[in-house]
Amino acid sequence: RLGTMGRDGPVLAECVDDRNRERINQAGASAVLRPMRGYPEMMVRAVIAPGSEQIIVDLFTSGGDECVRYDVAIQGVSWGALAAALIGKGIGTPIAYADAATGAIESNPLAERAVDARAIYLLVKEGHGTSIDDVRSVAAAL
Repeated sequence: RLGTMGRDGPVLAECVDDRNRERINQAGASAVLRPMRGYPEMMVRAVIAPGSEQIIVDLFTSGGDECVRYDVAIQGVSWGALAAALIGKGIGTPIAYADAATGAIESNPLAERAVDARAIYLLVKEGHGTSIDDVRSVAAAL
């Protein structure tokens, strides 16, 4: 309807039932989002960084990827070296760690930051079977 009115710009649509997603896309939506009342900024993300809404949806739903906490002590390793090693070994993608002293969650630290962690958070493929021993092994080798 907006197109027939001569309006131009991104069209964001909320879709509760994923079976309707394709139909809404075909009707001209720029992005089709699942309603996420806990993260209203997702609508803005979909406009500013198209595609990021799908990443966010994947993180908030149980399909495909999951964020898992591994209680592993890691000390004196740069975040970049740790991330590269974990990704390179197919363990998962690190996104944050719990500070050893305070327990504070440090999300997406800079690569040069030295990690002193009591736990690490990884994005892993659902059913991939990454074990705590896998994470310990990679961290110990650094």
